[in-house]
Amino acid sequence: MALDLLMTTGGIAIVLLGGYLLVASAVTVALGFGLSRAVVGATVVAFGTSAPELTVGLSAVLRGSDGVTVGDVMGSCIGNVGLVLGLAAVINPSVLFTRLRSTAVPVLMAANVLFLAVAAGGRIARWEGGVLLAGLVAVTVLSPRLFPEFGRAAEVSEAPERPSVTARDWAALGGAVVALAAGAYLAVEGAVGVAETLGLSEVAIGVVVIAIGTSLPEVITSVVAAVRGEVEIAVSNVLGSNIFNLLGVMGVVGLVGSVEVDPGVFRVEAPALVISTLALIPFAMTRRSRITRVDGALLLGLYAAFLVLAVARGA
Repeated sequence: MALDLLMTTGGIAIVLLGGYLLVASAVTVALGFGLSRAVVGATVVAFGTSAPELTVGLSAVLRGSDGVTVGDVMGSCIGNVGLVLGLAAVINPSVLFTRLRSTAVPVLMAANVLFLAVAAGGRIARWEGGVLLAGLVAVTVLSPRLFPEFGRAAEVSEAPERPSVTARDWAALGGAVVALAAGAYLAVEGAVGVAETLGLSEVAIGVVVIAIGTSLPEVITSVVAAVRGEVEIAVSNVLGSNIFNLLGVMGVVGLVGSVEVDPGVFRVEAPALVISTLALIPFAMTRRSRITRVDGALLLGLYAAFLVLAVARGA
């Protein structure tokens, strides 16, 4: 048990370090090849913050622990709203949806519907993984029209300096990939061992332990953004990460190997996923575009209740 816990926590720590190195080195390499900061931010950085979920998901599926993958993705999405956005609102109660409310939330709702429709069959086949991934590609291609404010910001931004790419940058990039793979392997192996020892399902351990661990980049990013008053970064980080997790992570994992979905997730995790998305509507689709500290505390409380229900169901 102690060794399994050490493997899980150590693996998550290595994955987070790998994700940090991936973003830092990949940004330098991408800028060195002449890509704009807007493109780098929308692709490299967005992928980097979700790299922990992706690598853990791939490792779990290749091991045959599909429940860890599904639990991690669904738990991360629920945690992004309840934990990440809740913390951001408690720290800075002026989190605004003014720019993103008209498009990002409906896109996230559509991603929820597509993912749950695919998962309802009890297994995400390779072609269904392709459908999810195609949805992400469509969102990415249409993003200038869906999120025109990003395009306007890019137009007025200064041309980025083009840094020189050194062998050290390439070595850091390669080391980041190795760290992600190794950390994901350790985290999944340890998590499965903990689940077996405690008698919990793989979905439960994925939702409670792995999801919280792999969501730390989003937690740190949003909390720092809220402290600095850059509140829209906190909001867009949550929405963008959830869209990428549901369509990108599950799409890639589904293409690699068909993923079995435990029917039990439709009793707790799936309703919680829908509720967490619907909870954004009062802030995003009405004139009340602020989240107060009370709202943030409520989101945190609901997330805590969800964790208790998830553990109870998986016991």
